[in-house]
Amino acid sequence: MKIMSQSKARKEFFKIAKDVNADSIPVIATNKDIDSDVVIMSRADYESLKETLYILSVPGMAEKLRESFDDQGEDFDGDLDHLVQAQSH
Repeated sequence: MKIMSQSKARKEFFKIAKDVNADSIPVIATNKDIDSDVVIMSRADYESLKETLYILSVPGMAEKLRESFDDQGEDFDGDLDHLVQAQSH
């Protein structure tokens, strides 16, 4: 994770936006007041983080994922839709 001041981040915003989308490494923009620090990340990484948090918040979903990975072994193609659908029924 990269860390820089908010002033520097403001000056380099377009470069930061390009970089976080290219390398998926978030940037922490700091201020004197730590409560006003922010994290700059790509939208794709943000959406992935939200999805991961949602999946982990559903009771039993993490265990179902582990079981699915174990069942699929090396043939696993990354499709988890069947797990989400099964959990919602």
